[in-house]
Amino acid sequence: MSKLEKFKSIAQAALGPVTTDEPGATLPRELETVGLHGTERLKAARLISIDRISPDPTQPRKHFPEKSLRELTASIAAHGVLQPLTVFYHQGSDMFTIVTGERRYRAARRAGLKQLPCLLVNEPTDQERLYQQLVENLQREDITPFEEADALGVLAEKFQLKHQQIARIVGKSRTYVTKTIGLARIPESIRRLCAQRGITSREHFTILAQQKTEPAMVAFLDKLAQHGNDVRTARKVARSPRSRQHKSRPFEFRYQTRGYTVRVRFATNKASKQEIASALTQALNSLAHE
Repeated sequence: MSKLEKFKSIAQAALGPVTTDEPGATLPRELETVGLHGTERLKAARLISIDRISPDPTQPRKHFPEKSLRELTASIAAHGVLQPLTVFYHQGSDMFTIVTGERRYRAARRAGLKQLPCLLVNEPTDQERLYQQLVENLQREDITPFEEADALGVLAEKFQLKHQQIARIVGKSRTYVTKTIGLARIPESIRRLCAQRGITSREHFTILAQQKTEPAMVAFLDKLAQHGNDVRTARKVARSPRSRQHKSRPFEFRYQTRGYTVRVRFATNKASKQEIASALTQALNSLAHE
């Protein structure tokens, strides 16, 4: 069986009858023998030339890890694309734009495939497309904590979803969603520094996100590097007293006797007797002129 025939068979078995531009496209023989009761023809399922498929430039996922992409390429070369892409027709370019499945598309190109099984959908709105792509990305096994944080953050901000609603969508607890969204505040420069130092643990990132400023995050990572990058050490470093600059309290002269108390507060943290006497004299002169 050729690769083309194999993909047609896979698409037909997964999606039902597939309409192609080639004559003689028929159902798999096994379906003809068992009967088609309880099935429905999918008119929107097609095998589309890979050269007429284009990625969505607004796709929120920008990074595709090389290792996992190589593994998927090898799998597709051996077994084909088992899950169809979702695409819509873009009249301006006469191309089919990917809604979901860009990773499969990239791997299939590397594997040398000429056609891909696709489900055609009506052109979604920008929000609908983004929502579908975010949810698909969140379902990936190889999603990084930062990718997940950014995606959940978009769902919260752009779609005005509460953390509890997002938790139901992704099948996680509300606490998990809240902690993960908190990772989005870690700037890109700190993320790169973590990658350089081999820090990939979600728990490390959660502790890191609790640092108030970027310099504090760098200081935390530096201190962590001195004591080892394990999670237990990270917790200890986070609990250790932070260096704080205590503001000096202003000096205050106080004279108390029966019936009244005189206080003179200075802008500085100390004052000499002469300065105190001068301040009291100025106060008396001020009263004399009132």
